[in-house]
Amino acid sequence: MRKLCSLLAMGVVFTGVAHGQGSLEELLQPSGNTIQLTNEKADEAWKQVVGAFQRNDMAIAVEKGKAFLTGDFKPSAYQLLGVNVMMGLAGASETGLVFENPQDSAEKQRLEEERSAITKRYQDLNAVYLDADARINQLTLNRKRPVQEGTPNHLECVQCAKKMEEALAELEALKPKIEENKKKTAELSGKSNSGLKTQTLKLLDMLVEAGEIEAAAAISNTYIRKVGNDLDVAKKQQDVVRLQEVAEKAKKAIAILRAELSGLVDKKMYWGAREKTRQFIGKVEQMSTDTDLVRMVRADLSLDPLGIERNILAGDESFRLIQAQAEADFTRAFEEFENFKINFPDHPKQQELSFFISERKVNSVDRILANLEKDFEDLERRFDPAKLRLFYDGSTKVSSEKSTVLSKSRENGGAQVQGLLELGVAPADSRLVQSRLEGMAASVGLVEKMGLPADREVKFLGIKTKAAALLRLTQ
Repeated sequence: MRKLCSLLAMGVVFTGVAHGQGSLEELLQPSGNTIQLTNEKADEAWKQVVGAFQRNDMAIAVEKGKAFLTGDFKPSAYQLLGVNVMMGLAGASETGLVFENPQDSAEKQRLEEERSAITKRYQDLNAVYLDADARINQLTLNRKRPVQEGTPNHLECVQCAKKMEEALAELEALKPKIEENKKKTAELSGKSNSGLKTQTLKLLDMLVEAGEIEAAAAISNTYIRKVGNDLDVAKKQQDVVRLQEVAEKAKKAIAILRAELSGLVDKKMYWGAREKTRQFIGKVEQMSTDTDLVRMVRADLSLDPLGIERNILAGDESFRLIQAQAEADFTRAFEEFENFKINFPDHPKQQELSFFISERKVNSVDRILANLEKDFEDLERRFDPAKLRLFYDGSTKVSSEKSTVLSKSRENGGAQVQGLLELGVAPADSRLVQSRLEGMAASVGLVEKMGLPADREVKFLGIKTKAAALLRLTQ
């Protein structure tokens, strides 16, 4: 039986792999020697696989890797390759070996199915052999008592012996198939290891380019421990170790910049923070001879960790919206501009926007004044000129009244139109004159709320004084 069992000593030959602040000047002293995830769900799932791999927790790495590969998101190319390589290194038998082409993967599956079929046939034949052997032992008292030829017991022993002989013959016939399966599996395993190396080297390059230095370190370290001290991978590992040190230095450099920018960002001085960032990068480039350090610092800052660029974009958009608002409603634009100055105090075009709104304001005031002047001239034609002039001469006190007089007159005005008739207004025009005066009161109130340039005040005050005097006649 030991001989029979030895025939089935098959196995897949694959070496699975376990994973087993100072100043900027001081930091950047020379020593002796970005691809970003766009899918948040993929990013988080990727980090979970890498985290398990870094902890050398291969069971969790496999579990998280399967979840990643079946997740409802679109991973990046290096994430997908990375998870497959990590699962191969973790010895995830369910996912199989790591191959460079689909044909090898299909062949591996076929060999596994063939081995499974051979194993099952072996178990069936072994059961037949053992059952027949046990029956002979039972009939012959463990082959100590012979059976008489021609008896039922003798015939049954002959049948059992025949079954055992046939089972042994078929088991012997399985031997070449077993050896062939073992040979092909071993060849495929070697091919897988070669493919794993190729993909690992490719992955390490992608991870370094993406800034995933910690993941690259975990994978290269695990490969060396599990597969062996491959020269090509060892060289990559040395590069990764150096980049780990550079990445740590880059983090410290960014921390120094963050400390310098915190005050500006708190005060919402985003353009000042941008300029300081630009100067900082220039200083790094000037003081450091390590291009990888400069690249990592730039890559980190390109993520806009303090939201500087995001707020600058918001400020520029707010600038454009307020400009557009000023064309239609400069009063609303002025209100928005007050918020703009609070939210973006160092916007480089703040003064330009202020002038733009003021210009629109002057244009608007001029239009209102021109309409007031035109409407008032038309209104005065409905009065007796001599009586109107005498009335104005006796109503100088009105000039000191505020615009609220017009508003109150408009609220209280109504049927009292006798004063208008006494100044020569035709009875048929009295209602029209009163309505015009109330409309002018609203326009005067709007101008006073808006404010107006000093050189327009004389003209405005003259219209306001006369209109207020006439409107009082309707009270």
